Amino acid sequence: MVGTAWLCAVLQRRLDGLATTREVLGTGVLTIALVSIIVALGSQLGPGSPLPFSHAYGTYSMNLLSPFMPQQSGLLLGLGGVIDATGGQYDGFNYLGLGLLLASLLVLPLEVSWLRRNLKRHVALFVAFAALTAFAISHRAFAGHWLLLELPLPHDVQWVLGIFRGSGRFFWPIWYAQMAVVIILGFCRARPPIAVCLAGAAIIQLFDVQPLREQIIASIAEGAGAAELDPGKVARLVAGAGRLEVAPSFQCSDWKRDLTRANVELLLAAARKNVPINTVYLARYTYGVTLRDVLREPSRAEETLAAQRDLYCKQEIERARSGGRRGYIFVLLSDQPRPEEMAPGVTCSPLSWARYCQRVD
Repeated sequence: MVGTAWLCAVLQRRLDGLATTREVLGTGVLTIALVSIIVALGSQLGPGSPLPFSHAYGTYSMNLLSPFMPQQSGLLLGLGGVIDATGGQYDGFNYLGLGLLLASLLVLPLEVSWLRRNLKRHVALFVAFAALTAFAISHRAFAGHWLLLELPLPHDVQWVLGIFRGSGRFFWPIWYAQMAVVIILGFCRARPPIAVCLAGAAIIQLFDVQPLREQIIASIAEGAGAAELDPGKVARLVAGAGRLEVAPSFQCSDWKRDLTRANVELLLAAARKNVPINTVYLARYTYGVTLRDVLREPSRAEETLAAQRDLYCKQEIERARSGGRRGYIFVLLSDQPRPEEMAPGVTCSPLSWARYCQRVD
């Protein structure tokens, strides 16, 4: 989204004659090169980096009614929760809020007039906003729970578009731009009635989002909650480890709540002691599949990833069974491997409801 705003600024300079094509291309190449270097330094490139692709494009999209239909409203109660026709459109929650909607109606004549005068001046941005909105809606356009339009997408195209699988979020720049336009145009005509109405709209907006604010406040007040594993014992265990391995790790835990929480606690403890660990909280994993493997057979990418996941998770259990090197500690969050399957010289002890194992010979 930030890249889109940057690109619009560069292209608009060219359209306005403030930069030559050569300067625009040079700026683009230099910027992409610098961003790529930063990405590489952050270890986001290479055989061990997460694959960017996903088959979920069109699931985490924006519903056409989402910006306008009150959802989790503090003023219009009883209208239901988040509009979600796909099981993932909660991620495209884009309700503007009752205050912003009323303020938008207030300045609508001014906004229409401003758009007519400034369309050419900001044409790159307006085209980009239209494209971002279309991308947020995706190829499956829902109004409420009604599917209005579905465009056929080749599997490979959908796989590539899934790089940005949370497509509903791409409406955020339009959301922020509308808020900025309402504030600027409203105060450009800073007459007392308009100022009072805008202040009233701000108050309405505050009350309308109160349920969401209360959720955040309650979450913070609850604190970290009860730990899955004994924090003191985990800290002592990690402090004496040369390496910590968790089975199943995030990659193999299927996002089960207790396993996810335990992985977070172990990951935090390892980070505090600067101890290497095999688990990491990510939405996507490679399991050894490289970008070259995907590009070689794009149509089999999901099948390849699933097969590699099974192999990866079996290897994770096998490493735990062997006990690894001396100084390695394995925390087992399931009954696999079973005690009788552990290699000779590997002993296991309880860790809350889990176990930890290490080689002692």
